[in-house]
Amino acid sequence: SKYYIQYAKEQFLLRWLQLSRLSEYSRKTTIQLIQPYHELDQFLVFIEHNLPLLKTLENRYLTNNKNDTITRDLFHERIHKDLLSQWQLPDVIRSSIPTWDDIVTNRALFLDILDELVGGPRMTFTSRLKTLEFDPILIDYKVQLSHDMAYCALRQRNFKLSLTKVNDTRNRLDLLQSSIATLSSLLSTLVAKELKKMEIKINSLEIMDEKTASLNSTYIQLNSQFSRTVTDFLLAQPNAYYNYENDEKISQAKHRQLEIYLYGFDDQTTNIQTADLLISELFNKSINILKNNIEKQETDLQNLSTNIRLAKENILSRDYNELASLCDDYLRRYENNEDENNLMHILFSGDNVNKIADIIVKSVLSSMKYGSNEGVKRFSRLLQIIELYPNTMESITNRLQEISCWMFFDCLYQITAYLDKPIDLKLYPLIEQIVKQYPQSIVYPFKLNYETLQYSTNDPILKHNLEIIRQKFDRHTSLVNEFIQALNQLNPQQEYENWCKELYQLLTNDRNTRDINKLKNHLKKFKKIFFFLIF
Repeated sequence: SKYYIQYAKEQFLLRWLQLSRLSEYSRKTTIQLIQPYHELDQFLVFIEHNLPLLKTLENRYLTNNKNDTITRDLFHERIHKDLLSQWQLPDVIRSSIPTWDDIVTNRALFLDILDELVGGPRMTFTSRLKTLEFDPILIDYKVQLSHDMAYCALRQRNFKLSLTKVNDTRNRLDLLQSSIATLSSLLSTLVAKELKKMEIKINSLEIMDEKTASLNSTYIQLNSQFSRTVTDFLLAQPNAYYNYENDEKISQAKHRQLEIYLYGFDDQTTNIQTADLLISELFNKSINILKNNIEKQETDLQNLSTNIRLAKENILSRDYNELASLCDDYLRRYENNEDENNLMHILFSGDNVNKIADIIVKSVLSSMKYGSNEGVKRFSRLLQIIELYPNTMESITNRLQEISCWMFFDCLYQITAYLDKPIDLKLYPLIEQIVKQYPQSIVYPFKLNYETLQYSTNDPILKHNLEIIRQKFDRHTSLVNEFIQALNQLNPQQEYENWCKELYQLLTNDRNTRDINKLKNHLKKFKKIFFFLIF
């Protein structure tokens, strides 16, 4: 490695001498070519000088020796002073994305090598000390690099790369150690003026083709993912925002970047002081951006040409799914009591929980209206939400009629399981339509649930609807019923056991309310099974 580093330096000097002093761009590009070799040289020197220290550190982690603070402090000092602080970042505008990518990739590789030298991932399972002390240092720096590169991509209008880099950090936020530095990089770079400028531009962007639709899509996702990243970070590091706000090293101008993003350039007075308020404001900001974009794209949709209409429908489908995903993500946490520090209490205070649930219901159905498979996958969750939050039931009445009934084929098992619930009154027209147009698609889910459903509710309206559906099935699927009956006769023992279960259900009712006709019919059914067993 040292040989190639020296060779690269010699080639760099030869090329440097041939460049004109007036050619600033060429000189800068040439310097960038030598940077990876220079950083590799720095890393090798660091390893060479500190290898005994690394081995001592490895032994400390193997023995979980918490008392040896001298080794720990010495290592922390050297890695920050002799390595991390020496690594300077390229210019966010003049340096190309490939240059940034090379630097970020190489530095991540160096840190992985360092991890291997002190035990690597194999020690993580045996040494809690390494997990607490050493691993966060590496994760902190990698997350910081991802945020810096995301900012570079944002400044150079490579929105998809910026979105990717932000997403890369979300699953590592709870492992961070340097919460102030990470939050500072999130709030004072990615937020800054760039997202606000882009928001203004996108608001004036007209969807003319797939390219403009893609740009709109990427912007929306970038804003949404930024809000999620900051919120997830605050939930994982509850004290981070307080420390960030009270850090004297961070200028007031940087603190104002967050308010600029949330409230615009004109508001110079509003100041967010607490993490719970920040979470609420970020959530509402994302919701409003999605709602405004949806409203804009749905305007005069039917009068557009086919290509533009399809592009807008794709945007609407994606935005509705993003809206449902964003709301449901935090609603689930609220339902599962995952907010240990009570940071989402503003978000779900009062009637807000019902409003958020209503947004999810409307968004899922609207995404299905535009043919979204992701919306279909969320439909079972929609049924659960309606059961938990009955106030949302009215939201599905009109929207179900706007969706083709075949879109519900993958949800038929869940739908038929709710036929004994109040929501059946809203689902009944849909089921009736499916039975009429595609009876064979729903016959098995219905048959599977029918025997349980007929005894699980006492509501006369629900019972009446259930019987009407069964009668329609008998008319539309007579051959299927005969086939099912023939299959059942292949296992008469099971038929007999099922008959006994049904008899038990009938006899458990109050004597005054027992249906004698049903008991007589059930007896006739027994005779059929009995004679079949004999013959």
